[in-house]
Amino acid sequence: LQGFRCTESPNGRSTLSADSSVICWEAGEHRQVVMLGIVAVLVYPITFLALTFVACFFYASLSALYGIRFTACVRFLVVRVRPDLLIFAFLGQLKNFLISLLPTLTSNYHIQVCLMLTVLLSWSFLQLWFKFWRSHLINVVDAYMNFVTIIMLVGFALLSSEKRNMDKAIVGWLTISLFLAATTASIVLVVCKMLSALHPSSGYSIFISHHKAAAAVYARHLKLVFQDQGCSR
Repeated sequence: LQGFRCTESPNGRSTLSADSSVICWEAGEHRQVVMLGIVAVLVYPITFLALTFVACFFYASLSALYGIRFTACVRFLVVRVRPDLLIFAFLGQLKNFLISLLPTLTSNYHIQVCLMLTVLLSWSFLQLWFKFWRSHLINVVDAYMNFVTIIMLVGFALLSSEKRNMDKAIVGWLTISLFLAATTASIVLVVCKMLSALHPSSGYSIFISHHKAAAAVYARHLKLVFQDQGCSR
């Protein structure tokens, strides 16, 4: 995406941020860089998002068709999402792509902040409304991380402001404090998960034992049926 990042020059023209000798949208060299960037985006991010959408939206039918091979391939994508809300695994990847893409659409920092806040606030609203993560702890931590990210983004926007009547030192220390708080929360979460792994809970309403390869998909279907009936574990 370097070919899309241009900076306004005093003479009214835009030059490439990575190389100020290249004039954006005029020089043939810049057009070549833009074409390569478009091809790269289509080959990797867009293709990955398309495959992710298919895997999440048609998870049940593809699992029945391809069995354990398919579920093992997409486990990294759906393992932390509730089985009835797998589409949010795709939306999470889409959110990450937008966060990477939006800053390249404009060189205006304030517009970049507004676009980023729109994505983060939309994701936070969906996360708080649907609570699509399997674990209650992950839902709480994700909501907290989203809140901290939004506040830090606003803090950085204030630090870049040219208003002289604002104490930037206070804003800076507040932003740093929130970053340290988020880092501490991440460490605490990792420690809690390690402790829970060392001392697993043994309380189950129903325990399903099955052949790993031949009956994995059928056992997962039974698990979903039991969960719909109100069995949490």
